[in-house]
Amino acid sequence: MQSPAHSRPVSTLGECAPREQASALVMVRLKLPATTTRDDIRNVAGHVRERFVGMPGLQRKYFAYSPERHEVLNVYAWHDGAAAARVRDPEFVAQIRAAYAGEPEITFAEVLAVAEAT
Repeated sequence: MQSPAHSRPVSTLGECAPREQASALVMVRLKLPATTTRDDIRNVAGHVRERFVGMPGLQRKYFAYSPERHEVLNVYAWHDGAAAARVRDPEFVAQIRAAYAGEPEITFAEVLAVAEAT
């Protein structure tokens, strides 16, 4: 399917291979203690990043910080819902709690379409 204003395609799940597009997202938010700094969060991300490299079913993970809300927002893009379910595992949740010293709010979402900018 083509975007009307651009020549780049707008993909839907039925039109692309799993390696090209994630089909499930998991967003993990954590409100941070007042004493936690942006550099603290960057250090945590640098320390735990290697745990996710090559993780089965994970396409990509974004480590993000919102200064306006003073919270971590990590986004996991998974190839399928079964792989995304790994985030529900109590051990996985415990690792999140330990890394950020907070209680994660976890949201699961199905990817319906993707638009890519050039």
